[in-house]
Parts: sequence; structure tokens; C-alpha cells
Amino acid sequence: MRVTKRQLGPGVLMAWVELASPALEASRVREAGHCCRHFTAVARRQQGGDIEDLLVRGPVRVRFAPSPTGYLHLGGLRTALFNYLMARKYGGSFILRIEDTDKGRFVEGATENIIQTLQLTGLDYDEGPGKHGKHGPYFQSQRVDLYQRYADELLKELESMRLAAQQQGKPPRYDRRCLHLSQRQIDTKMSQGEPHTVRFFSPDEPVVVRDLVYGCMRMRPSAMDDSVLLKSDGTPTYHLASIVDDHLMEITHVLRGEEWLVSTPKHLALFRALGWDPPQYAHLPLLLNSDESKLSKRSGHADVKELLRRGYLPEAVINFAALLGWNPKTTDELFSLPELIEKFSVQGLNRGNPVVNTDKLQWFNKNYIRDRIQQGRLVGDLVDSVRDLVAKEFGLSTDVENDLDGRISRAFQMAKDRLVFPSDMTKEAKFMFRDPDLNSEEARLLVGALPKSQMLRVCDAAIELLSRTSLPTPADGATVIASICQATGLSKPQVMKTLRWAWTGQRSGPKIPEILQYLGEAAAIRRLRVAMDRIRA
Repeated sequence: MRVTKRQLGPGVLMAWVELASPALEASRVREAGHCCRHFTAVARRQQGGDIEDLLVRGPVRVRFAPSPTGYLHLGGLRTALFNYLMARKYGGSFILRIEDTDKGRFVEGATENIIQTLQLTGLDYDEGPGKHGKHGPYFQSQRVDLYQRYADELLKELESMRLAAQQQGKPPRYDRRCLHLSQRQIDTKMSQGEPHTVRFFSPDEPVVVRDLVYGCMRMRPSAMDDSVLLKSDGTPTYHLASIVDDHLMEITHVLRGEEWLVSTPKHLALFRALGWDPPQYAHLPLLLNSDESKLSKRSGHADVKELLRRGYLPEAVINFAALLGWNPKTTDELFSLPELIEKFSVQGLNRGNPVVNTDKLQWFNKNYIRDRIQQGRLVGDLVDSVRDLVAKEFGLSTDVENDLDGRISRAFQMAKDRLVFPSDMTKEAKFMFRDPDLNSEEARLLVGALPKSQMLRVCDAAIELLSRTSLPTPADGATVIASICQATGLSKPQVMKTLRWAWTGQRSGPKIPEILQYLGEAAAIRRLRVAMDRIRA
């Protein structure tokens, strides 16, 4: 076994493991492992310890290759994101390939969901469905003839492989029951129409795998079974189809989930058998739920498009996914997509299994909603996302309906520091769309045991002051509140509670001066008079 390197163009160095003779000695395995470890150490010492300087610098071609057996989940999005970041960071190409040969598990609408989710989250691919490219088609179901051709090439070597495979008593695997059939027996069975598959006769020697995340590993033969390459119906399995496609599409690096790590020796052997150079591999640790079970397509919060529908912003989901297994080497946590591209490095990928923390995702969402509103960026999208909800929730009056978008925009501005989802605005700023319900439980809890006489004094003093005061700024509102305290002899908390109750009926919300500025003198006085009637009732 030997580690081989070659140059793939300007600055792109590939390294892979080649299998030697079937009778590889244990000493050679130890030597290969030592060589690989030494190579890794040297790589990490070069250029300030940045392994990319040796392994991933320059143009790359990466692919995201999901199966349409379910909607795109958070783990799949993270895989797509890391491939996208690597392509953009190193001036390469990001390819979307749909691996749709498993018809038994095909989910209607899954392909469309995958494509739409990538578009919604800003992960635009360079080649793939709907985009021209010289390496198409990009659906494996449309490439079956290619796989058959290369399976036929492997079959030509079958006789020599039979002679090389004589050992018995291996761990659970295909028992090679047909390995010793004569050619006449094979021809007879095939002429009789017996179902048959094409299997790959896996080597029996250990394989050293060089992974950009997990480093060098010596994989035992027990990890490699004689996998089916072509099923009895002529369709390829993942092992053959992905190897053929990665070669023909000139993929230089494969970033995929760690569940495929155990198959990597098999894939290296397939590349070797076909006489091709394999790509670099980087296996990403699986995501876990809060109970440390594996995150799957059936997890309640895993479907990314559903997360977006619930009100998570694309930039929040992308930022959250990026930090699931990648360390930016900084205490900062908020990164735009361009910033992620700038900071991304393969060396920052971690081996530990990240836990999907919904509270953290909501923290990201809260920050990005506030940033959008503060910067006046894409606020129209926020307005669009809640317009129908506001109309349904409040049964709008004509004057509100005529200025609905303006009111929603102002509501977002006033409630920006308290929103986790855009829809929270309907709770935080409902006083902006209808008069408060002063009989609600929330309204009663707000004023608690405040004496009615004190509440009446506050309302009366506020009406008197507002009748002769102009309120162009929130600062003027603060002056009014101070004047009410002075006029009534009551504390600021007593005054503020009464005014919040009269104007909003809510225990929390924007600051009182902001509420007053929004309502204006006429609406504020009208609500105060309604409140006084309610107190006297």
C-alpha cells in the first residue's frame, strides 16, 4: 500500500491510498500508516498549520448528492452548505446531483423540495438540474447505461478476482456462494433467466484511509463486504453509481456524512479496480437530537423548508447549520454567507457529533430579525410573511386596512428587540391594530391591586397634558410621563402601569414614550377616556 500524490492543476494537490497486491504484509500496513501519519503532520506544520495549503488549495469540484427519499433536512443542508462554502472559498464549482435510483424509497415532491430549499437558503449550484453543464445529466436515473458500461469492465476482471479470493470464515457478509461457479454454470443459470446481481469482490487486506476530518485510519477487511454493484433489475447501487459519477464529473473532494466512512475503503478499491484516481474525502459527524439520538428526516424540526415556513429566516438557518461541526476559530457567532465563505476552512471541521439546540437556532433567528429591521434590509419580506396573519388575527377596520403595510412595518420597528419569529409581532404589537381588551386576564394582571382612584388620577392628568401638548418625539413623551408623576404625586411605576394598561392592555411591549408617539394625542386621549369608563363601571 502506498500514499500517492499528484498535481491537479495550479495549487491543487491530491493524496490517496492505492491498494497493493492481495498478499499485503502486516509490516507494509504499519509502514503505510506511519507514512500517512507523517504526511498529515508535515501538512499541518506547513504554512502556519493550515492543511488546506497542501490539500484543498485552488479550484475544486464538489458535489451535493442527495437521494429524493425525503425532504431536505438539517443534516443534508449542512452537507450542502459545507460543499458550497468549499467551492466558493477555493474558486471551484458546486454540483447538485440527484441520486434517484432507489425507486422503492422515492418520495413524491422530494426532488423539488431539495432544489427549492437550496434556492431559498442562497446555496446556488453551478451545475445540476435545470442548469447546463458538460457533465450532465444530473439525475442518476438518466445515467444507468453509464453504470452498466463500467460494470461490464469490472466483469472482465472477474476470473482473476475469483482466483485471488479463497479465504473463508469472514464476519457477516455475502458468503461468495457463486464465486466458484464455472463459466458453464453461470451461462446456464443466466440462460434460464435466474435473477442475478453484479458484486464487487472486495480486497481482504486492511486499507489505510486518509480523511480530511478524521485523519489516517486503517480499516480492517471486516468493514468491506462483497457489495452489490448492479441489482437484479439492472439498476446500480450507490457504491457503483457514486464512484462512476464522481469520476466522470471530475469531483476533486467529497464532503459527506460520516455514515459513509465505513464504505470509503470499498470506494477506494472500486476506484483502483477501474484505474481511476479517487477524490479527497471529508466525512462530517452526524447531527444529534437533544436526547443524543440521531437526527433524521423524520425528526420533528429537521425539514428545512418547514423551518422556513415556521418563520426561521434563511440566514439564521444557514448560520446555525454552519456551526454544527465547524469551528470558525473566533468567539464571533454571527456570520453572513459571504463571511462564512471567507472564513471557511476544512481544518475547522470537527469530529464531535453536534447536538441540534433549538434554543440556539431561535437565538440566531432573533438576532437576524433585529438586524434586518435595524438595517432596513428585506423588511418587505417580513411584512409579506405576516400580512395575511395580521388581517386574520385582528379583523381590520377600514383605516387600519388602508395603511396595513405601514402599520406592520412600524410594528416590526417597535417590537424588534423581542421578536423570535416574525409572527410574534402580532402578540407584541397588537395594540397597533385594535383597541386593547381591558377586561382580559393579561390586562387585569397588569394593574393588579392598583387603587382605582389612583388610576383615575393618572388618566385624568394624562388627558389634560395631552390636550395641550405636541409629541413629535419619544423624548416629549417621556416629558409628559414625568409631568403626570409630578401632577399626581404618584411614582413612575404606578403611572407607567396605568398608561400601559389603558393604551395597550399588555404586560409587555414597547416603551411608553414610543407607544404614545405611535398613537398620537387624539388616539391616546380616546383610549384614556375608554379606560376611565372601564374603571368607573
